[in-house]
Amino acid sequence: MFLFFLIVIILLASLAMYYYLTEKLDNQRKQLLILSKQNDVLRGKASKSGKYPFNLKDIKIKYSASEFQEGITLENTPLYIAPYVESPLIIYMEKSLRVNIIIKSEFLNSTWYEVSLNTNSPINCRGWIKSDSIKQLN
Repeated sequence: MFLFFLIVIILLASLAMYYYLTEKLDNQRKQLLILSKQNDVLRGKASKSGKYPFNLKDIKIKYSASEFQEGITLENTPLYIAPYVESPLIIYMEKSLRVNIIIKSEFLNSTWYEVSLNTNSPINCRGWIKSDSIKQLN
């Protein structure tokens, strides 16, 4: 008799877990569809706005290893979310700051460095700086 109740409890727990995970999966699918549609709308707006001097489908960024691992930013250096001046600004660093160099890239005849800021927070601690705004640290 005890074994029967144990089996019933395990079955009910399994059904509850299945229902919970199915609902979670459905919510993730809905969010993915919404984000995909929003992305398509934004890409369409960007292509039609003429804001970019290039076709978004033809973006070519050349990545290479950086000559140095650490650098120091100049005063009044902007940190961008992407290696393009028109991309959203993460932070405007008014003072010089020591940064870790992750990678170097070439985009539209400009050299950029992806950097990691030396902060305790993992939020907005990485971004792109133009090569003329950073100096090699000895």
